[in-house]
Amino acid sequence: MAPYRSREEPKAPRLAPRTGLLADMVRQFADVHAFARELVQNGIDAGATSIQTLVDRSADGVASVRVTDDGCGMTLDVIENALLVLFRSTKDEDPTKIGKYGVGFMSVFALEPSEVTVDTWRDGYAHRVRLFPDHSYEIESAAPRDGHGTSVTISKTLSAEDFPAFWQKVAASLHRWCRHAEVPIELVVSDGATDEPPKHARVDTPLEVRAIVSVRQKWHDMEIVAGPIAGSGGLPDAGTGEDSPSAFAGFYNRGLTLYETTEALLPELGQVRVKVQSPRLCHTLSRDDVRRDRAFHMALARAKDLCATSLRDATLRALLAAAEAAAGGEDGARFVALLEAATVEPISLVASDIKIPLAHPIHGDAVMSVPDMRAALEASLGVRNAIVYGTAVRSELTEALAACGVPVAWLCGKGVVDGIERVTSARVMVAAVADECLLVRELAVADRLAGDDALCAGLGAALSGSGVERVALGEMPEGKGRVGAIVPGPFTSSAVHVVPIAAAHLDVAKWPGGSLLVLRADSDPVSSARRATSPVIAAHLLARYLLLLGPGLSSGRSEALAVRALEEIR
Repeated sequence: MAPYRSREEPKAPRLAPRTGLLADMVRQFADVHAFARELVQNGIDAGATSIQTLVDRSADGVASVRVTDDGCGMTLDVIENALLVLFRSTKDEDPTKIGKYGVGFMSVFALEPSEVTVDTWRDGYAHRVRLFPDHSYEIESAAPRDGHGTSVTISKTLSAEDFPAFWQKVAASLHRWCRHAEVPIELVVSDGATDEPPKHARVDTPLEVRAIVSVRQKWHDMEIVAGPIAGSGGLPDAGTGEDSPSAFAGFYNRGLTLYETTEALLPELGQVRVKVQSPRLCHTLSRDDVRRDRAFHMALARAKDLCATSLRDATLRALLAAAEAAAGGEDGARFVALLEAATVEPISLVASDIKIPLAHPIHGDAVMSVPDMRAALEASLGVRNAIVYGTAVRSELTEALAACGVPVAWLCGKGVVDGIERVTSARVMVAAVADECLLVRELAVADRLAGDDALCAGLGAALSGSGVERVALGEMPEGKGRVGAIVPGPFTSSAVHVVPIAAAHLDVAKWPGGSLLVLRADSDPVSSARRATSPVIAAHLLARYLLLLGPGLSSGRSEALAVRALEEIR
């Protein structure tokens, strides 16, 4: 079947026919700029090592797209008996070729060009084919040239105003269909009507998915790459359907797009982006889908297995590395993104798998799982609630907690809290450490006044029987508005203490035995007592004040304090 008319045949006016088999086949191309894909595909099938697409507009208003490859070129026999014959292809029996049906070249007519020129050369011979809108053609010998290759030029008249949109659509078509091509593809845009220099860009990019972490695996001639959708929000857009927040699957042959979809082709692939490259994958006759054959279903099965195993393991490793990096001071954005991905199917890591960066290392460990954080918190401070401590600001308090063996999660991004709650199914709450703990630092000897020791001793005697083992003066950086705090025993001999705020209250009825009472030296009541001439009287009054804060001032205790004070002033 010859859809074109040679120059020997009577020539009708050169207008594009609206009916007929070839006209109907041309209309099958939903993207009129898909000719770029077809010409690139022909170049790859011809063994090209590089391809250039030049989009140009001359000063007289003729726009052209020229696709040039360094493939094997065509003989006159191939031109006459394959290129110019519909449904005839030299590639049908060659599994290394992408094209199969002998219909791709006719896409050059989708733009309704004024002329299509094919220059091809090999073995010291060169030929030129000129095709016209009415699908007639002329073949002529061209000047011999060295090497081999083919150049196809599509020309049409275009205004200066329409040219930018034209070349951008050609570029978009190349990006959509050829961005993973296995050979280098250069796009050059030139406008002879302006003084602007030509624009150069590379079209081909590696076969990757837009994901915070991805895995790649090869089975013989099939290559699959996959990554989670979750966590990719901060990554640059790809400018394709893979930017969608839904599932993405792409199928490619030698890097050229056969089919891309945001449909979840399997339930297990509903939260991932996956791309499959294989020479066994074939496009349909309409060229807008991939054939749903054995190779296609095998690709889906292998993608499912890859996500359930390798992707999960890769996410776990990446998450640990990102947690350690965040704990060491690097930007926590990657950790936050990986934490989001880790809690979504098919990865679904559990709480014991996920390591959270710490504000300060605990026993040399910069990261720790949530269950281990809870266990350490209970062992160190006796906190049994379903919480872990967290902070977005490292401070003396967080350092003191670490020194006591209490882990504090380093909230290196807004998503850390959400991630912890997701991975523990909201059974664990992240509490701001500044709202939960109080740093208590006893005054150094050099900072004490002459009567401070007597004041503390007198106060200890006045409060005997209340569970207080020792009284000290101190500082509480985060305790503004407090008079003091109780450090439940047993307490360390260190001059710095950390106590849960819930246990630091000054209600004498709730003081456990063996406690340390630390009074804030700069609070108004304590500051006045330190300036008093009689430390014992001051201790008496201060004791009464503290006892009045709770139900601890009985009539008997009040009388005993009064007698002691009277004895002092006699």
